[in-house]
Amino acid sequence: MDIEMITQFIRANDIFILAAASTGGIFLFFLFCILTLRTVGLKRRFDRLMKTDSGNSLEDLVAEYMQKIVQLEEENSVLKRRIGALEDAQKSCVQKSGMVRYNAYQNASYNLSFSLALLDGNNDGVVVSSLYGRNECIVYAKPLRGGTSEYTLSSEEEEAVKRALK
Repeated sequence: MDIEMITQFIRANDIFILAAASTGGIFLFFLFCILTLRTVGLKRRFDRLMKTDSGNSLEDLVAEYMQKIVQLEEENSVLKRRIGALEDAQKSCVQKSGMVRYNAYQNASYNLSFSLALLDGNNDGVVVSSLYGRNECIVYAKPLRGGTSEYTLSSEEEEAVKRALK
């Protein structure tokens, strides 16, 4: 096709070309108006999102919350250290106990004698025995290391330790 043929085609169809161009222009104008309205609506929504009731922006709120998170992490670290110290201290506290009641003497009744084992988290502690009689009451203690004693334990004391270790 040469230039003269194109020119003749345009002259012959100039009304149709003008109508198509006008229709396209009008379409583009309406599209522009719709997109402008949507942009204005999005800007309003964005502005509402960025402003809070207190007047701070969302960015200020995020910065404030980040600061609070850092503060909470520091407090959490302090609490973890304190819990660790308490757990260490708790190991030396009485955690287990076992008791056996019995009659120490044949003339006694009501199982008023007892052996009480008190152990910490390492099974160290003491077994306390009380022997009740009509005329006297004897109380004594034997140390325990790892659930055993360097002193000979009576069967009742051994039972008290066994109950404590359960």
